[in-house]
Amino acid sequence: MEQTSLSPSHLSGLQQAFKVLSEEEVLLIVHSGEVVCLQPGQMLFNRGDDARALFFILSGQLSVIKESGIGRKEQIVALLQPYAPVGEGLAAGQRKHGASVKALEETLLLKIENTTFENLTIEHQSAVIKLLKHLLNAASKRLEKCSDRLAHIL
Repeated sequence: MEQTSLSPSHLSGLQQAFKVLSEEEVLLIVHSGEVVCLQPGQMLFNRGDDARALFFILSGQLSVIKESGIGRKEQIVALLQPYAPVGEGLAAGQRKHGASVKALEETLLLKIENTTFENLTIEHQSAVIKLLKHLLNAASKRLEKCSDRLAHIL
């Protein structure tokens, strides 16, 4: 992962995505992280890796990959688009990733290290509570999509 900078359009997109946060709180989150770039085919993390950071997609697309129960074949279970959170289990205390995530195209991400996130929870509780609500909402929508796909298959 190479480091890069945040463009005004990405900042604007984050402000739209984080509707529950004030502009000042979005800036706090952005300035707490760093912007990194993945190349097509590059892994962000693998299933079982230590969860060390929370990410938000700024541009590009990521695939979430799990092993199927049949023949240990890899299966894409989700496609993540700009402003989606990635590795959000970290915010809920998960220490290992439950799936692998790979870039399908050049992808820019806002990366917030675990220690930084923990410091934010102490120093800026109100902003973090709002961010957690955003993450919970995103996780709820993903679960609903998975349930809909499963119901369609059955």
